[in-house]
Amino acid sequence: MRFTPLVAILLTAIPLRAETPGLLDQAIRKLIADEDHWAFTQSTLRFDRSGKPEGGPTVERYDPSKPIGQEWQLIKYAGHSPSELDMRIWHYQKGKAMKHHGEKTLGDVLDLNHAALAAETPALATFLVPILKGASDRFPADKLEVFMAVDKRLGALTSFSLRPREPFRYAGVVKVVSGDLEGRLDVVKENTTPALVWWKGSGRLRIMGFIPFGIAREASYADFRRVTPYSDRFEVKIGDIKALNF
Repeated sequence: MRFTPLVAILLTAIPLRAETPGLLDQAIRKLIADEDHWAFTQSTLRFDRSGKPEGGPTVERYDPSKPIGQEWQLIKYAGHSPSELDMRIWHYQKGKAMKHHGEKTLGDVLDLNHAALAAETPALATFLVPILKGASDRFPADKLEVFMAVDKRLGALTSFSLRPREPFRYAGVVKVVSGDLEGRLDVVKENTTPALVWWKGSGRLRIMGFIPFGIAREASYADFRRVTPYSDRFEVKIGDIKALNF
């Protein structure tokens, strides 16, 4: 879930064909069209195996109207004003994230043509969306399932979740025992498409088959401001579902 909110890079848009359920098709198109038009403040917390926060939140400001490489600004690091060492660590972490540029995101590998209605209420339609087989080395298609909830009135995505169908091995030595990822999108300004405002992911792993390891991370977004993406100053580009790259 690349963090633009997770990392920002423009890729080829998902091919939406007639076979995609109409309501989901509409929601995805709105999400793509609205990508990178929000500046926001991101607060991230990490949790230990017992579920307690590991220090305070890391607070960052993201502004896609700024030149590439200047979009992110560190405000707090683990709950305190960043020291010179904190800044170096943060820049290193951002550099590692940038290495994922060019890789397929979750948005690239969703098999929207075979999405199916999983649940429905008068207000919401929830779709089970398969992952394309062999589409990504990062996502084992047959081991994961993705759910997307669409608000019928807005015709827009309002929540999503991802979880493994069963335990699986990752990189040969890590076994993913359990885990889940969920996120929520809300309208942050009148007459705009809902934006990602919160997500949380957690999991239980076993390394080398016997070393237990728990991970958890949560992020929230606030102080939204509508902006024109820096890239739009030069040419029109259509982005992938970057907000859903986890």
